[in-house]
Amino acid sequence: MHMRTHETEKEMDMRTVVADKPHAVCIPFPAQSHIKAMLKFSKLLHHRGFHVTFVNTEFNHQRFLKTNGPSSLDGLPDFRFKTIPDSLPPMDPDATQDLHSLCDSIMKNFLAPFSHLLSKLNNATSNIPPVTCIISDGFMPFTVMAAQEFKVPIVMCFSMAACSVMSFTCFPPLKDKGVIPLKDESYLTNGYLDTVIDWIPGVPMLCCPFIADQQTNCKYTCNEWGIGMEINNDAKREEVEKTVRELMEGDKGKKMKKKALEWKKLAEDATDPLGSSSINLNNLVSEVLLSKGQMF
Repeated sequence: MHMRTHETEKEMDMRTVVADKPHAVCIPFPAQSHIKAMLKFSKLLHHRGFHVTFVNTEFNHQRFLKTNGPSSLDGLPDFRFKTIPDSLPPMDPDATQDLHSLCDSIMKNFLAPFSHLLSKLNNATSNIPPVTCIISDGFMPFTVMAAQEFKVPIVMCFSMAACSVMSFTCFPPLKDKGVIPLKDESYLTNGYLDTVIDWIPGVPMLCCPFIADQQTNCKYTCNEWGIGMEINNDAKREEVEKTVRELMEGDKGKKMKKKALEWKKLAEDATDPLGSSSINLNNLVSEVLLSKGQMF
């Protein structure tokens, strides 16, 4: 009888510890680069003591399981993966979803299942703390309404480079002045291939922008930061070979490698425990995510 009482008290203590633990629900835009960025951010929160629920669409969840194995998303006791439907017609899991249809469904169909998931997490009988904050991709605006409904802080994260986020702030005044949308067909940019930007390796890049923030990234990479060269979408094999050789062996490539190492050092300094990125993240956690008040 004494042992049972002792075990019960221990279980109660464990439930108290779990209940006091902050619980972040992280939901990325359902595209690979957005998921990758949100997953990195979620790991940082988990390292700082958060219980994390990472929300994928059912379509992407099944793709991950198919690629990495049936147990690849089992997670940890305090880092779990959950899903919500995307309300799109069934399709080949190896195909890329239509972006316009996906965005339309996000605006119309995602709020209800996401709110239902939050309710389930809050009412869970297992050792899961109640949801205390939402980390949302900036292109998932319905999450703001969910945060208001459940009265928890929300942070909208943009996975793109800061230069692209800042460029978006120029859209409203440009629209007010009648500059955009552009009317002349000659102003339209050509489409390119995709590229991934990553500072840490400290190497130059070949840039082939396609959509969204990629043109801005390319401009800054090539013209402002001096660590890349652009390839046009209609480039022939000889031109690609010439550009690659210049990047790897030419004078321009040597200058870019030196510049890339400088940016690598700046990135490493920023992510040190006392660096600007680490300090900003700590401030975000303490002043917003752990705040008792309602912040949006």
